[in-house]
Amino acid sequence: MEIGKVTSSEGARTLALAALSLVVLLCAYAILFPKWEYTSLKLFPEKEAERVDKGAFAFTTIRLESEHMAKLGAQGWELVSSSLEHETAYPNFGRSEYVTGLQPNVRPQAMLLVFKRQKFPWR
Repeated sequence: MEIGKVTSSEGARTLALAALSLVVLLCAYAILFPKWEYTSLKLFPEKEAERVDKGAFAFTTIRLESEHMAKLGAQGWELVSSSLEHETAYPNFGRSEYVTGLQPNVRPQAMLLVFKRQKFPWR
């Protein structure tokens, strides 16, 4: 064996080892120093209700489709936060025959969901 001379099998082995080392380093970097990407989803009530007079008493609900959540989960998204936006309804606005004062007059207007997933160098 001469010094400085590399056979083709040794060269291929060295190249494969270098490629494997690079893959291991990228994976270790992704695990030790994760980067995140975020997305949000805003959901609204099924039907819109009036905010004034008799329509202000209408019940509203916001439905979350499990199929949509399963799809987001399959893509790697994880729910990290949720919040409700409330709106104020005025059931006795401008009507003297109604009881005035403190009344239960808020209801959900929208739901905000925030998701995150790990961002990989190859994604």
